[in-house]
Amino acid sequence: MTRVDAVISWIRVDADFRAQARADIDEHDPRWEIRARSEDLDTAACIVRSIRQFAPWIERIFVVADGRVPDFMGDSTPEGVELVTHEQIFPEPVADYLPTYFSGGIEMNLHRVSGLAERFLYLNDDMFLCRPPSFEDFYARDGRAIMAADTQFVPSIEATAAYTGARNVPGGTYYFSTMHHMCELIRRRLGAEPVVPWHGVNAFEREHFLEVERLLPDEVTATRKLRYRRHDTEGRALHQSVALLLASARGLVESVESEPLLYATETPETLDAFEQHYARDEAQVMCLQNCTATRASVEATRRVLDWLLDE
Repeated sequence: MTRVDAVISWIRVDADFRAQARADIDEHDPRWEIRARSEDLDTAACIVRSIRQFAPWIERIFVVADGRVPDFMGDSTPEGVELVTHEQIFPEPVADYLPTYFSGGIEMNLHRVSGLAERFLYLNDDMFLCRPPSFEDFYARDGRAIMAADTQFVPSIEATAAYTGARNVPGGTYYFSTMHHMCELIRRRLGAEPVVPWHGVNAFEREHFLEVERLLPDEVTATRKLRYRRHDTEGRALHQSVALLLASARGLVESVESEPLLYATETPETLDAFEQHYARDEAQVMCLQNCTATRASVEATRRVLDWLLDE
């Protein structure tokens, strides 16, 4: 079977992080408080555990971080897991780009991880496998990546063309704005219609990102140089989805209609409630979105993860 790796993006929001980013972080912004609470979940360790448990056919796991080390990698790095720093994947001179706190800029360098397989899965730090997927769930027989097409949000994405309000705000507006912008870039450059991917655990080929660099070099550089998402006031930065948008427009991925995520936007107050929700869904991926809003929800999520990963 063709080798497949996994890449996880991860960041620790601790005192050192806050001190380094103090000039631009609003200490009262609830998003940073939520990220700080999420550290109690040890998400990087849970994601690795979920991959090892449900997808043992994935060969190597690369954890991309800003230099801070996840707790589970502190003493000895587990076999098959490698820590990769931002300095190792951003172009030289790295001082032009780092430090960065913008996920889109980081994602524009995923394919630059040394030793990464040609085919790899990418997981944000709130994405977990929750059922056993097979290689064929992510890659077709002809080798192309399989992309789950998002039809639900396409009208909202297209509607942002006429939107005149603030774009860089919490919630869906920023996502819709960036997605619309990336679709328009590809339409203008290729004269082809891209297919919008779901936000989930996405399958890539390194060539997908190299194609983005060739087609949109200025936009890639501008995105890499953004230090904070709040600086992208018009919602015009790139992120990982641009690689799939471009690949779909060129027929380099196999697009399927599915809803692959079990979103846990509000963690149930009891494990029994989550088990009932889980039993009604056949998704292979769980996104713990907004599940760390309170200390109580962190504790509930911890119980869910322990149950899910059998520990």
